[in-house]
Amino acid sequence: MTTSDTGFDSEAQEAVLKFLDQRLHAPVALDVWSRKESPLLLTDRDPATHAAEVVALARQLSALHPAFRLTLYDLDRHAGRAVEAGIDRAPTTVFRGINGRELRFVGAWTGALFQSVLESIAFLGSGESPLSDDSTATLAALERDVTIDVLGAMYDGHSAHMLRLIAALAVASRHVRATFTELVEYPIFAASRNVDQVPVVTVGGIASLGTWGEAELVEWVRRVAAGDDREVERPAVLTSPYYTQADVDRLMAEDAASSTPPELPPTPGGLYIPGR
Repeated sequence: MTTSDTGFDSEAQEAVLKFLDQRLHAPVALDVWSRKESPLLLTDRDPATHAAEVVALARQLSALHPAFRLTLYDLDRHAGRAVEAGIDRAPTTVFRGINGRELRFVGAWTGALFQSVLESIAFLGSGESPLSDDSTATLAALERDVTIDVLGAMYDGHSAHMLRLIAALAVASRHVRATFTELVEYPIFAASRNVDQVPVVTVGGIASLGTWGEAELVEWVRRVAAGDDREVERPAVLTSPYYTQADVDRLMAEDAASSTPPELPPTPGGLYIPGR
């Protein structure tokens, strides 16, 4: 499989449907923003490489369960609405659950990220997060909005962990605004941020490389909301190399042509089945 494969085979459909039946108990809206790219090469922004695949995946997922409410937007035809919603890149999916909670995902939500997306949908549909009582109480006490942005990759388990964690925080507090950006298809954007490792976590405009644990991230959010600029100590920082789509394709071709495993791991494509 390549990183753009999104089709559900019958086994995957059965596993995803079972997960949704067990975990999804209230409506979840999926607003998918895509665009049809110009055939002209643009040098100032990344093309929406996987926009069609994300639209197809959202349609397939929505067809599996009646709780989903899917709305499709074109970033160019609905430009005014996009500005109002703060959408500036395609594809972008906004997952919205009960109590006005939402998670934004920029890029393709496949590979190692797919199961975390399903978990995030379950959080949004229930209005409940798996956070500890202490974390929940801290987030409930927030009095101002805090943005959390994660730059990650579809092949990276550390990114998948951070996606699930920021979704849990967004569900726990209306003041947490969470966005995840999958960087494989955005090399121009990644270069503008000097990204060579993932995940990159930004809270309130302050960036930090690597993973965060629940307690440490919640404390960072609390400090930012309180105007406290002291750094939060972490016991470990876990990262993975950042690969563009071209890197991934090259590594997979090298792996296919040689019996020797490549120095860098290839991306797992397609969908991860929950519970595996």
